Amino acid sequence: MQPGWGAVGFVLGMVISSFGATWAIRRARGEQAFSGRSSCDQCRQVLSYAETLPLVGFMMLGGRCRYCNGSIDRFHPIAELGGGLLLGAILLLLDWPLSAVEGALAITLYVLALVDLKTLTLPNIGVAVATVFCLLLGWLSHDLTVNLIITVIIGLALTGLAEGMKRTHGRTMLGGGDIKLIAALSLWLGPDICLALALGSVLGLLQVWLSPARPGLIAFGPALIAGALIIGLCIRPWFTLGGL
Repeated sequence: MQPGWGAVGFVLGMVISSFGATWAIRRARGEQAFSGRSSCDQCRQVLSYAETLPLVGFMMLGGRCRYCNGSIDRFHPIAELGGGLLLGAILLLLDWPLSAVEGALAITLYVLALVDLKTLTLPNIGVAVATVFCLLLGWLSHDLTVNLIITVIIGLALTGLAEGMKRTHGRTMLGGGDIKLIAALSLWLGPDICLALALGSVLGLLQVWLSPARPGLIAFGPALIAGALIIGLCIRPWFTLGGL
């Protein structure tokens, strides 16, 4: 265990997740992620640096903008705390220095999940960054060749499935971003992507059950990402498909 690195991971995770939450909200409004300083979501008043401190700023302001007294979206502090706990736990509990790469992938996927929750899209730039980390982890595990073959098979199969579902139902049922993300995760997980997909599908069905007001309009990315992280970081070190 590395207590010091755990603390660093917690702070860094909150900072990155703060950006991710802002990116998600701005993207949902049709704005650019780097469109200037952070501002109130309601009155658009530019905030001071102290007010934008992850979690601390929200608590300092009592959850309300000091300019318009409007309520600050709870998405910000929840996302920041979740990202801090995620990256902090990875750097604290997993083997160093491999945990640094795993943490980088995990926080990238977490930001993608935040954006997908708000916009129902997975930005290509985020998927590309995740792909780089998945490639690196596949190479470090010495399974990259097999994982590349699995990635090609998975990518082609899902593309065909998505096209068939679109023709049958008349609308897109499996987005291109989801297919790209699954292919990227295959570079890391190899055959264990099947377990991640199965778990992600269960979590996705649970999401549908909990959101009956939006049938068919769910973000599958967060469920898939949660499944991949659980399999890749919690279960796979002790139990893989190769040992079945």
